[in-house]
Amino acid sequence: MYYHLRHHFITSIETTISTTNVNTITPISTATGNNITATISTTRTDINPLPLTYSQVDAFSQRSAKILVYSIYGAAAAEVVVVVVVVIVVVVVVVVVVVVVIIVGVVVVVVEVAVVVVLIVVVMLVVVVVVVVVVVVVVVKVVVVVAVVIVEVVVVAAAAITVSVLWV
Repeated sequence: MYYHLRHHFITSIETTISTTNVNTITPISTATGNNITATISTTRTDINPLPLTYSQVDAFSQRSAKILVYSIYGAAAAEVVVVVVVVIVVVVVVVVVVVVVIIVGVVVVVVEVAVVVVLIVVVMLVVVVVVVVVVVVVVVKVVVVVAVVIVEVVVVAAAAITVSVLWV
C-alpha cells in the first residue's frame, strides 16, 4: 500500500492510496470546511475474490478526506494557540517593563523632590542663623553704645558735680 500526502500551507492536500489489484475502483472524494479542501483520490485493485465495491471505497475516501480536514483544523488551531501565547507573553513583558520604568521614575522624582526640600530647609536654617547672629550682634552693639553713653553721661555729671563742689 502506498500513501502520499502533500500539504501547501493549508490550501491543498492530495492523498493517494493504492494497492496492486486485478479489479480497479477509482473514486475521488472531496471534503471542504472553513476554506479548506481535502481531496482523496483512491485507487484500489485487489486479487481478493471479493473486492471492495465502489461505494465502499468512496465511503473510505470520504472519511479520509474529512479526517484530513479535521487534522488541518487541529494544526491551524495549534498555530493560533502558539501565536496567542507568544502575543500574551510579549504583552505581559512589555507591561511589566513599563510598570517598572514608571515605578523607578516615580522613585527618582520623589528622591529628587526630597533632596530639593532638604536643601531648601538647610538654606532656610542657614538664613535664620545668620539673621539671628546679625540681630544679636546689632543688639549687643546697641547695648554697648547705650552703656558707653550712660557711663559717659555719669562721668560727665560726676565731673560737673565735683567741679561745682570744688568751685564753691
